[in-house]
Amino acid sequence: MNEFDLIDILTLKPGSRLDVELGVGDDAAIVTPPESSRLAMATDTLVAGIHFFSDAPAYDIAYRSLAVNLSDMAAMGATPAWVTMSLTAPKKTSVKWFREFSNGFRSLLQKHDLQLVGGDLCHGSLSITIQVIGFLPKNIALLRSGAKVGDKIFVSGDIGGAALALKMLSGQMEVSENYKQILYNRFYYPEPQVELGKFLLGYASSAIDISDGLAADLGHILKKSGVGAEVYTNKLPICKGLKAELGTNEACLLAISGGDDYQVCFTVPKELSSEMVRSDPPCPVVEIGEITSSNMLKFIDIDGNILDISSAGYHHFN
Repeated sequence: MNEFDLIDILTLKPGSRLDVELGVGDDAAIVTPPESSRLAMATDTLVAGIHFFSDAPAYDIAYRSLAVNLSDMAAMGATPAWVTMSLTAPKKTSVKWFREFSNGFRSLLQKHDLQLVGGDLCHGSLSITIQVIGFLPKNIALLRSGAKVGDKIFVSGDIGGAALALKMLSGQMEVSENYKQILYNRFYYPEPQVELGKFLLGYASSAIDISDGLAADLGHILKKSGVGAEVYTNKLPICKGLKAELGTNEACLLAISGGDDYQVCFTVPKELSSEMVRSDPPCPVVEIGEITSSNMLKFIDIDGNILDISSAGYHHFN
């Protein structure tokens, strides 16, 4: 099949957003943002062998690729709307693979009322670059730079499951049959917390999605805000099964250092934290610590000991 046939497969069912004047099929898309809003844009590239396993089902690869980009929108409090995708695949990739990829991609587009409006197709080593464009109200957004001393630190959902899944999928470790599917889904089917991000616009002072690990990503908030933090490890919402597989101490370290959870870590002023919890967030959130003036990030266990996290977090060019 030629390039244009494959493009037809990847865009088999065009979206129906009314703000898309011109979508796939021309040299550029034309869209109309809502009045009194600002645009938010995020781009990520996922490469086979680094961000996913090349022998994974195409449906799962597509879902994960879009989900991790939507997570950036969630961390800003933005409403995603339009997507562009550049897909590079080996020359011998089957038509069946492209159909399965398209189905996985479309399933998440439909879930969040998004429309694919353009992109590119090329042959080479498998990689996917996605840009998501959304909108924000004027004069408000979730940033990394707004945390203040005394703010409470929260995490959505649970953490650590994707890091354990990576160990399982790479053959580094065997896990119990009870947890295999749960862990697989944590890695290939992360749920971007878009609704939580929009909810937090009225409460949070800062936010970030957990892609490189809690320690690394919370560290970005602290650096941008010029503050420190104390996090209490007994409060961490560790993924079900992680403690059973690794024991409490190892599970805690992996939950702190492992990435790919795509939950949201955020801070809330102390005077708003109780109200935020009572206002029924759209997903579970747990308070894990407090912002301090120390310019240091401390993870403190139940006995008051400070954990060594000097090597925690994913580093893109290591």
